[in-house]
Amino acid sequence: MYRGGGGCSEGNAIMETFSLGDTIRVELDLRDESGVSTVSAAFYELNGGKGFMMRGESDGERAYHGSLTGGVSPNKKCSG
Repeated sequence: MYRGGGGCSEGNAIMETFSLGDTIRVELDLRDESGVSTVSAAFYELNGGKGFMMRGESDGERAYHGSLTGGVSPNKKCSG
C-alpha cells in the first residue's frame, strides 16, 4: 500500500492510499526562472520501504504544466 499527499505546500494535506493495480496520476504546474528540466514523484510503502518513482523530462521551459501517470504493480522498483 502506497500513500501520497495532496496540497502539502498549503498545509491542508489529504492522504490518499493506493493499492496494487491502482493508477496514480500526479498533476504538476511548475515555474522556475532558470527553467524546468526534470520532474519526478516518488512513492514508498509506509512499512517495508519499497517504492517506485515516476519521472518526466521537459525542454527547460520556465513553466511546466503536465502530469505523471504510473500503475502500482509488485514488479515496480524505486529508481533514483
